[in-house]
Amino acid sequence: MRVAVVGGGLAGMAAAWELALLGHSVTLIEATDQLGGQARSFSMEGARYPVAYHHILASDAPLHRYLKRLGLAGRTRWRRAGVAFRIDGRSYDLSRPADLWRFPMTLRSKLSLARVNLAASFRTQHEDVSQLDAQTWLQRQTSSNEVTRLFEAILGLRFQTNLEGVSASYLQQRMQAGEGSRALGYFPGEFWTEALIDRLEAELVDAGVSIRLNTPVSGFALTDGQISGVSIETTERPAVDGVVAAVTPAVLRRLLPHSRAPWIQEVSTVGVVSCVMETDPVATPDHYWTTCLSPRLPFAAVFRWEALNPELGMPGRSLFNFSRYAPTRELRTIGPEFEEASTEQFLAAFEENFGVRLRSRWSHLTVIPRYTPVYAPGFCVAPTASGEHSNLFFAGSFRTFPAVATTGVALASGEEAALALHQLSQARQ
Repeated sequence: MRVAVVGGGLAGMAAAWELALLGHSVTLIEATDQLGGQARSFSMEGARYPVAYHHILASDAPLHRYLKRLGLAGRTRWRRAGVAFRIDGRSYDLSRPADLWRFPMTLRSKLSLARVNLAASFRTQHEDVSQLDAQTWLQRQTSSNEVTRLFEAILGLRFQTNLEGVSASYLQQRMQAGEGSRALGYFPGEFWTEALIDRLEAELVDAGVSIRLNTPVSGFALTDGQISGVSIETTERPAVDGVVAAVTPAVLRRLLPHSRAPWIQEVSTVGVVSCVMETDPVATPDHYWTTCLSPRLPFAAVFRWEALNPELGMPGRSLFNFSRYAPTRELRTIGPEFEEASTEQFLAAFEENFGVRLRSRWSHLTVIPRYTPVYAPGFCVAPTASGEHSNLFFAGSFRTFPAVATTGVALASGEEAALALHQLSQARQ
């Protein structure tokens, strides 16, 4: 079967690999100059760095399975590197009793916060909150306004909306992931996403996958309701028997302009601005991940990468990653001057909030306009198989809700789409 996989992120790479191993003729088509999607990297001073933070969760079973298949599992190490909230110039790691005690919240509200965590951790399989918003669910668990305001600040930073605009299912799943209280995984002295992508790309080549970079897809050719070709902006239209689309709903709206699928038409997204910076060595903050709850700051979170992986980067240097979220519409029209202005804003705000002036050696800013869907109440989850075109299948972390959108979830969605397409080919024989 001739298969085109559109989108060279991790979901697309996994789909292409599985289909090639199953004996199909696979072409992997990616619009940019490299594979990896949101896990891609950039080059600086002879080294490669990821465009944004990534860590391994102990609960990410699909990722561990892929690392084992690719011969990489033995490299993983684990560390409690610290995840903190910063409020009014102080950091609090709520997994530490002393920090929890100092956290600016009444004792009654802290007990309510503990009850909310227990409710999320021990929810029953029969409890369906997919149609419920986070505000309503929290009100069922606690009467504390302090607890509600805390979650509104956290979710507002990410989704640029209030609690009524976020699904209770998303909130529960994030709390269950326990990123703040559990050890996080890494590869000592290297970026594990880079190792994963390099190894997976080598497997694709070995399996005979044709990889086409810098190749935007402009649409699909249809014959009797099925996709019969992929239109490439070079005016090519290679014939196909099946397609896996591992792209965002926004891209699918362009590729499938007549689709009436609600998960294509109705999903909105939030973008991210990620600035990676090498600086002279500093020990502040001492946490790997600090979420800054002040809306005045130009960043929502600061990651000090060597706090998790001490052997990263150049000796005697620190690696920081500043990130902030913004509505997709605000990130579509930014110009090249945005990088310099943002970097200066990050440095000035860091000094004001942490009391340390960073001396930047270099910085690299990446804008991802469609970083994550807004998981609203009743979020429309994409099916694996299109109900409109029988030989079209979908992959990507956008279609795995309410599971937390991890690296492993993306890989598993690609595998699932590949197996579904393979079953179609078997049924046709």
